[in-house]
Amino acid sequence: MSTATVIQNRLLALPGSRLKLRHALEHAAHLLPAQGPIGVFIHHNTLHAFQHLPFEEAVTMAGAAYGAHPFMKEEAYREQFAEGRITAADVAAVVSLEANVQITESLDRQTLRSELLSHGSREFEAATVQWHLEETDFLRSFRSDLGCDARNRLLTGGHSEAAALRDLFSACMDLPAPGHAANGPQAPRGPQRIAPNVDLDEQLHPLLIRLCAAFLDQGMAYWPMPGRDLGFLSAVRALLAGPDLFPSAHFRGLAAEFQAQTEANMEAAEVVLEMLYRLGVTADNFDVPVLAELLELPGWAGIMYCLEKEPELAPHVRVQSSLMDYLAVRLTLKMVAATNLESAPVRKAVEVKPALSSTILARAAFRFDALQILGISASQLAAFTLLQRSFLVSEIDSLDQAERRRLLHLAYEFNHETGILKPLANYRRVNGIAATGARPAAQVLFCIDEREESLRRHLEEIAPDVETLGAAGFFGVAIDYAGIDDAHGVALCPVVVKPQHAIRERAVDEHAHLFHKRAQRRSSWSRAVRNLSVGSRTMFRGWLGTCLFGLLALPTLLLRVLAPRQYGRVRDLLHQHTVPQPRTALDFIRRETSPPVETTGLWQGFTLVEKLDRVAGLLGPAGLSAGFGRLVVVLGHGSTSLNNPHESAHDCGACGGRRGGPNARLFAAVANHPEVRAGLGERGIHVPDDTWFVGGYHDTCNDLVELYDTDAVPVSHGADLQRLHSQLNQARALDAQERARRFEAASSSGGPQRALRHVQERAEYLSEPRPEYGHATNAVCVVGRRGLTKGLFMDRRAFLVSYDATQDAEDAGLARLLGAVVPVCAGINLEYYFSFVDNERYGCGTKLPHNITGLVGVMNGPESDLRTGLPWQMVEIHEPVRILFVVESSPERVMRVFNGNPQLSEFLENRWIRLATMDPESGVVHVRRGGGFERLEVAPRPLPAAATSLGWFAGKLQHLPLAHITGQHLQGGA
Repeated sequence: MSTATVIQNRLLALPGSRLKLRHALEHAAHLLPAQGPIGVFIHHNTLHAFQHLPFEEAVTMAGAAYGAHPFMKEEAYREQFAEGRITAADVAAVVSLEANVQITESLDRQTLRSELLSHGSREFEAATVQWHLEETDFLRSFRSDLGCDARNRLLTGGHSEAAALRDLFSACMDLPAPGHAANGPQAPRGPQRIAPNVDLDEQLHPLLIRLCAAFLDQGMAYWPMPGRDLGFLSAVRALLAGPDLFPSAHFRGLAAEFQAQTEANMEAAEVVLEMLYRLGVTADNFDVPVLAELLELPGWAGIMYCLEKEPELAPHVRVQSSLMDYLAVRLTLKMVAATNLESAPVRKAVEVKPALSSTILARAAFRFDALQILGISASQLAAFTLLQRSFLVSEIDSLDQAERRRLLHLAYEFNHETGILKPLANYRRVNGIAATGARPAAQVLFCIDEREESLRRHLEEIAPDVETLGAAGFFGVAIDYAGIDDAHGVALCPVVVKPQHAIRERAVDEHAHLFHKRAQRRSSWSRAVRNLSVGSRTMFRGWLGTCLFGLLALPTLLLRVLAPRQYGRVRDLLHQHTVPQPRTALDFIRRETSPPVETTGLWQGFTLVEKLDRVAGLLGPAGLSAGFGRLVVVLGHGSTSLNNPHESAHDCGACGGRRGGPNARLFAAVANHPEVRAGLGERGIHVPDDTWFVGGYHDTCNDLVELYDTDAVPVSHGADLQRLHSQLNQARALDAQERARRFEAASSSGGPQRALRHVQERAEYLSEPRPEYGHATNAVCVVGRRGLTKGLFMDRRAFLVSYDATQDAEDAGLARLLGAVVPVCAGINLEYYFSFVDNERYGCGTKLPHNITGLVGVMNGPESDLRTGLPWQMVEIHEPVRILFVVESSPERVMRVFNGNPQLSEFLENRWIRLATMDPESGVVHVRRGGGFERLEVAPRPLPAAATSLGWFAGKLQHLPLAHITGQHLQGGA
């Protein structure tokens, strides 16, 4: 019987096997990392697959599935206790929110947990507990942190400390075994391997990693993998079907296996079913083995699935990626390797189990330590009824390490929450919402990004007559954009939005000849660089190129290493003088009757109504229906650094992990359009005739501020533009000085200009692992009028969203804002949270061993799983707290918005975010807790104050609390 017939008979014998396999694969795919290629780093909830569950339950289940930590280690929380970042009051507040029961007449669950968490009950390893008993003062003296009351209760009866402790420990040895498990969410067992006693990964992974890297390669390989257009399985079959390709005994017969699959014309699903059958997996058990196989290399499996769903994310070459193909190849390799094992070595974990007595001692020591903290002596313990003793033991045992970490994390967040909300409420009570009738000299509309908080603050300090606002950095224009040098368009909008409109940059007619010269020179340069790069990987041309160009490259290399800032300036000057710089414009006007582009399905530009919708949809909710200055600068942002694979992770999250300059430029151009101005007036937004919008870009790494299309600014506004540009330059230098306080290599002296030179140098330095810290300080999002936070030092920790509830009676503006802001900010926050709490599992570890592979990701060394998440150098200063949204509105209005949006509701109801509201009229704060809102009682208390931001942060490295910048503004230049 032929192979094809055998396979068909097996498939017919498994009713619905294909459907069950597809279901298993879809379920497993949902648990894979959702990170796309490294060049388009889109922040998202690392545990998106568990987002339908409450946060604490989700992180526990994910920890079990991925072998990861759900919270920080307990030692980290104890360090926060020592630093005052967590207090006993925070612990008591958190414990009081949970269910309480009476244990004895004088002790309840909340008291027990508060005491044990505040003091820090210790766990003891069975292997070392005997050493503690014999070599330390464990049984000779009380804990040093016991209060007088606890000591007195333990010494009842006139015993010495040693005697009291010996009696108590003896009583603990007689206590019953645990009655039940900890009362936190129970962690399920992780996915199990197909062959638990056989580990083939050492043979399987090196080959599979190379195949994946070759298939997904975006231009780094000398020869592209043949047959990629047919899919991963077909390409691998064609590549590995040749004879004697693998002399290794592990893959003997692999070529024959692939040839048999080809002859039988097997599809990927059929290959997977056949391999599972031969590996002993039945159709009723697909879920567990399929998930286990994909989680062996989750990074590579995840990128395969990501590019299957969104092939347009591939930076250069779109490949026929398929997760089913990947699984088929993996299982084929595994089956062949398993077949070649004449006697599979059984890998039994060598587990040295401690003696039963040591286990009992460890359990007794844990209880003994807890009873000592509670001040319960042996005589008191004996006086309890049997039921009381059992209940007491059960409550102590339930506060195991996992439960302690959960509660300590909640206390950690509670401390942060009150540290933000109470000062904010007091600041609002004292200052109100300052409203001035004077027309601002200018307005600058920033992205909501928390890194822009400091730049806004510094600008307002040196220019009190300039008003700043914040909006999501795509500025309401979701576009597919291509610049004059781009081969294809990219989406500049939040990841939850799909652009429907294409915007293209073009050279103006009178500069068309410059554009053609530019294109020719760039093409010639690209070919030369490509040939040089390819030639360096060959034997003869590599040797010849080294001899001819090695010495010539030495001066350039020395300049890059010894003077990176100067090198960058020389490079930019050469580029400006050798590559023509045509004046460009954006094509954004479309007639009502124009059809979408056939090849892309996108509309080319916007109609008048669409332009009005975008501009009004941004200005209205921000409270800009009137009171415009003569200049309104719309400032997008991004980040530029050298030799940094994670550069795009520093770009604008609201632009899908790309730079927001084109969005800002487009918004300004649309807002300046005469027909748009006229239409805005009909919608109640009155823009004066002398108001001019200017697009711009802020580089958050080197603190460059660039303004676009300044030649189109009316001559009458020239002095205004020059003044504002000077003020922005002063503010960016001050911003660099504030950023530099986090960098150990930066000098604390020398002033703003020296700090600016330092951050510019970091951006150009080849070996700098921390060109900037990105979102590493994010913790809060304030949605409201600028008056709530103007003059507040928020330490670059707050996303600031401009919103005026008094001009949004129907809450339509709030719904649009939160619909874009919550997924973006929560995605950023949660990615940083998980990359910090377990940097090896959820992050990608340290940058030091990283190598870029195929332009799609990074590996450790020459081969490893594709590393996902953020490197340690991006998160090391982060505080892992869930983001706190503070919305200037009433709880009822905010909840109508959340309940009307299923995605927002899931974030809130499952506690992936925290929420508070501030009444626009009274300033009263309500906090969302336990499924409802409770009023926050705030005692009047003045905020710490400083004359300037510099006066508050100078010489300090740690996170700083809110402070009032009193307004003694800088004079003169920065």
